[in-house]
Amino acid sequence: CRSSFRHALQLHGVLDEQGQLSQHLLQERIDAIVDTELDLFIYHEIGELLQKTLDSATLQKIILTFPASVIELVCRSIKDILADTHPQGLLRHLIDEKRETSLSFYIGFLDGMRKILFPEIFIAFNTFLTDKNWLVIEQARESCRKRNLELARRVKALAEKIGIKPDEEIQKAFHAEIVQPLGIDTPQ
Repeated sequence: CRSSFRHALQLHGVLDEQGQLSQHLLQERIDAIVDTELDLFIYHEIGELLQKTLDSATLQKIILTFPASVIELVCRSIKDILADTHPQGLLRHLIDEKRETSLSFYIGFLDGMRKILFPEIFIAFNTFLTDKNWLVIEQARESCRKRNLELARRVKALAEKIGIKPDEEIQKAFHAEIVQPLGIDTPQ
């Protein structure tokens, strides 16, 4: 994260000659940086509206049944990743517009569960820094999207059993089919 943030800040011209953050330059340019990077939020929301695989009704059902749980966290993260990787979502926009600073910030903000769901972006970003080939970012986006669409389909199938099967049975199935394959070890 630190290197991607540093890269974005360098591109925005707020690092001094020693590569350290200049508070003075940051204060001067913060409004321009915010204006430039607003697309990060706008296109994430566009992706959220357009992605339909893990719909709001399914997510609501999961949240109501398993509030503040690993299940909720994983489902929210899958929905976020699907929004970002949607063909009209955030990453596609960054690729089309060749927004290197925004890509750097995106990588820097990718944490927690979303980082687990999108590991290929870090390798792709390191390659991108060397060759500036946006195709490697597009390939990572497509690969991630394909995998997370399958996860979302499995989540939806499990959510359809809520109210039909016992919650404990659904919770066990969710952990076995979704959480454990992601390498997440949680108490049940």
